[in-house]
Amino acid sequence: MIKDIARKILSFIGLNIRFSVVPGISIFGINIHKDPRKGNADFRGNYALKYCTNLKINSVLDVGSGGKEHAKTFANNGFDVLCVDYGTSVYAKASTIDGVKTVYCDFINFKSDTKFDLIWASHVIEHQKNVGLFVDKIIELCTDDGYVCITIPDPHRHLWGGHLTLWSPGLLAYNIALAGLDISDAIFIRGTLETSIIFQLKKAILPDNLTFDSGDIEKISHLLPSSLNEESDPWNIKWL
Repeated sequence: MIKDIARKILSFIGLNIRFSVVPGISIFGINIHKDPRKGNADFRGNYALKYCTNLKINSVLDVGSGGKEHAKTFANNGFDVLCVDYGTSVYAKASTIDGVKTVYCDFINFKSDTKFDLIWASHVIEHQKNVGLFVDKIIELCTDDGYVCITIPDPHRHLWGGHLTLWSPGLLAYNIALAGLDISDAIFIRGTLETSIIFQLKKAILPDNLTFDSGDIEKISHLLPSSLNEESDPWNIKWL
């Protein structure tokens, strides 16, 4: 009874009660977190952003750029930035950032004559109806020795509009490797209720005996970070 009342009160003041891999503050025995939807989008991916602005690259493709906060940071650091976005989200509509070139379309249908040194996709993959096509498109648009940064939110208990999938670092790495990439040297950066994976594009040939069932992870273990294997903890990774 007390917990039910506490849940309602905490939810009313903007605290989201949910299962999460990140321990929250305990009130009346309930683990809570500040609802990230009520926060400033500027904070999303900030730790990964600081890392990527130090990469020796020239061009950045910001996929699902939303309010363009990240794109502006890249531009201010001297990078040539292009955004791809639907332009219909609450973040895009509220944005006051100008001067960043943007193409408004579905990323899967985006066409470009040039490739980019960094593909930046922050809080985007969980919105995709077809994750495989999404990763394939990233590979298509990244330079041969370019970088990719994908940021995922922590899994959440409630249904959120637009979030079609829930992710863990291990599951993200598994999906990327299945696209034919060697990400054994990938780095993981922990942010606020989010995880970013950053890797340099390195194409690989997948085994021809994959069954998309039990045992497959062992078959591609050489493409994954060493801590990930069949039935391992998907959060048991080496953080930067």
